[in-house]
Amino acid sequence: MRKIPIEGTILAAYRFCFGNIISIIGTMWFPMLVFVAVLGGFAYAIIPHEWLSGHFVAPADPQAFVLSRLPLFALAIPLVMVAGLLVSAMIRVGILRLALEEKPRLTLIWFSLDGRVWRMIGATVLVFVFFIICEIAAGVTFGAANFVLSSLVKAPQVVAVLANVGLVAVAFVAVIYVMARLFFFLPAVIVGEHRLSLERAWALGEGNVLRIIVVLLGVVFPIYILAVIAIYATVIPTVLVQVIRLQPNNASDAMAFLTSLWPLIPVIIGIELVAGVLLSGTVFGAIGAAYKAVTTPADG
Repeated sequence: MRKIPIEGTILAAYRFCFGNIISIIGTMWFPMLVFVAVLGGFAYAIIPHEWLSGHFVAPADPQAFVLSRLPLFALAIPLVMVAGLLVSAMIRVGILRLALEEKPRLTLIWFSLDGRVWRMIGATVLVFVFFIICEIAAGVTFGAANFVLSSLVKAPQVVAVLANVGLVAVAFVAVIYVMARLFFFLPAVIVGEHRLSLERAWALGEGNVLRIIVVLLGVVFPIYILAVIAIYATVIPTVLVQVIRLQPNNASDAMAFLTSLWPLIPVIIGIELVAGVLLSGTVFGAIGAAYKAVTTPADG
């Protein structure tokens, strides 16, 4: 299998993101609006209306307040999770279809429920199942190792600690390897080949794991740093000032603290939206560029 060109893939990711920023936003805004509508509907039903207008008043009976909204909250959690899963899959398919085209078309609105979206949801579920299996396997392995070292071998405590550290390191490397090799190319296989094939994604990642990790760091790390700088420049100073001024230690002070921070919510949302758009464009741009680099004409 061909190798991913690290520098070329990173440059292609940024070129795709900033060269198609209007289409990326056009792909993301309507699905996100649908999700916000679902989330906002439940928030309007659960959160006191005076809180939504910025007037934080502590409930007279907090326990009764929580119990009265518990059934609706229990209904909201799975529905919001399903809506988020569907919307995120739709956005990934929409951006990747642009990244895999030689000349991406201008997209001002995007909404699709075709087979690729459902396959992308299936891939997300597979990632979740993979993590669950890893957690179970790690728990069983660590438990067995500790039992052997403490009960059978009766090794010193330092040996048990070193063994646990070694197992954690091995498990971490193994998970990163499988995630990079299997799940990096899987979205591109779903969109480009219209199939959910773990075998195909695994084959495309052969010999490219370290390159995939370097590429992801190259496209994610700079945007993450810029987002952190933006948060520290706009939000953190105000938070520190309010903490020092109010020093919330009871319910009324806590509500006053929340009230003072309410104007910062649009700033935080704005920073998160910009970072989300840039991360989506660069990450899926990198996946698309890497997929095109490792597939030969014979592969289709």
